[in-house]
Amino acid sequence: MKPFRIFLFGLSVFFILALVSVSLRSNYVIFSLFNIKIPSLERFISNTKPAYKDISNIVTLSNFIKDSSTHKSLSVTKTKFISAKVQAIDSVAFINHDCLRTLVRPIEFPNEKDTLLNPFFRELGSLPTNKKLIRIMHYGDSQIEGDRITSYIRNQLQLRFGGLGIGLFSIVTTNPASSSYVFDVSDNWVKYSPQRNTGNATNGKKFGALINYSRIDNSTSFFGKPTELDGWIDLKRANISFSQAQKFQQCRIFYGFNRTPMMVQAKQNKKVVDAEIVPSSSGLKELRWKFNTPISNLSISFKTVESPNIYGIALDALEGIAVDNVPLRGSSGLEFSHIDLNFLRQFYQLLNVKLLVLQFGVNVVPNVLSDYTFYENNYRKQIEAVKKACPFLSIIIIGVSDVSRNGENGYETYPNVTKIRDAQKRAAFATGCAFWDMYEAMGGHNSMPSWVYTNPPLAQKDFVHLNALGAKTIGEMFYRSFIHEFERFQASEKTLSNVE
Repeated sequence: MKPFRIFLFGLSVFFILALVSVSLRSNYVIFSLFNIKIPSLERFISNTKPAYKDISNIVTLSNFIKDSSTHKSLSVTKTKFISAKVQAIDSVAFINHDCLRTLVRPIEFPNEKDTLLNPFFRELGSLPTNKKLIRIMHYGDSQIEGDRITSYIRNQLQLRFGGLGIGLFSIVTTNPASSSYVFDVSDNWVKYSPQRNTGNATNGKKFGALINYSRIDNSTSFFGKPTELDGWIDLKRANISFSQAQKFQQCRIFYGFNRTPMMVQAKQNKKVVDAEIVPSSSGLKELRWKFNTPISNLSISFKTVESPNIYGIALDALEGIAVDNVPLRGSSGLEFSHIDLNFLRQFYQLLNVKLLVLQFGVNVVPNVLSDYTFYENNYRKQIEAVKKACPFLSIIIIGVSDVSRNGENGYETYPNVTKIRDAQKRAAFATGCAFWDMYEAMGGHNSMPSWVYTNPPLAQKDFVHLNALGAKTIGEMFYRSFIHEFERFQASEKTLSNVE
């Protein structure tokens, strides 16, 4: 066919579709099993755009974060770690009370239960007098993948309360890219989780604190006899990581259910620092190495006939605070009912976990419904199960972020985002948990396009996920809200002490 005829054919199709678009009152052609959406002609000729939120105060905050060293604290609270440069930023840029008020979205509590976080705040306030390590676990969906958001919160908390390292992580990750550490692992590791099992999972639902574990692929020789298995992982600090994450004082390996002994060797700068043979086990075990001075890299190798379950590796300080990033890609936060909660309690006690932060919701958004009672009930059951197994924990629920889709007039907030947010808040309050509204913190309705289109951008062009700068910004906003509550607790404790 000649090019001119192809052009005429394409032009004819365009006019036919334009005629259909103009003639139809609805934008949908409805068939028995499916609908076809036809964009209206007005969309292409109209200059109408949805009204996006003014996030100028948030942009101001992000610019300070971008322009300042990522190794410094940008907290408005007093800390001996603040550099002269950042101190100048705090004293000038954040003296405006109205600006501060818009940037601090308060943590919310059920009626007359604004002391829910006090048990954790007491633990936090005891640092560094009490020489111990307490732990926060930040669970979430792909919004926190790659240590985004978590890494900033961790750095701020460790700068104020002490601590080093990136915390607990899995050998096999969905996305190996991390803003905190460079992971290099042998290609014979297999991951097991409630979401996605490869092969046959062992030991039932004992998935542990990371809700997954890793095993070395159990290959056999030509004659069917077991051969020695070798697996390894190399850990190096990322050049873009925050200061506190770059070094650690101890490495802990959590493993279990190995029916044969295992050789574990640690090397630093290609020199062996320790090698141990661990015996067979029928439960959760821990192998720990402590270092006289903080180190920034480590290589670990495993040799065994039958692989144990490796439940995670933790790189921490000996005291202070540890904050773990636990991303569950594709999750809606409904995995806890699919794991052994007694085993989870044992793991939490071994780690000294004192606070959980649960951040889910973006995977619920694309399924637009008029009612989310089913999700509220399921989410509530997850929280109830964890609290029943681990009553010593404090919990903060972070609500769903703003998520946008391409509508008739451009990108607009999904119509169900606030319904999902409300369902999460009701589930949080019904189970005695605190709630932080990330949707409103971002600016509320149609705020995501503002995060995408600002210069420099704060979110990715999928209009779902924050980028690195946006993650730091929301991390600072959450940190401010968290510290606001902590300082309110301290003031209350001081008042009670004076009365006594």
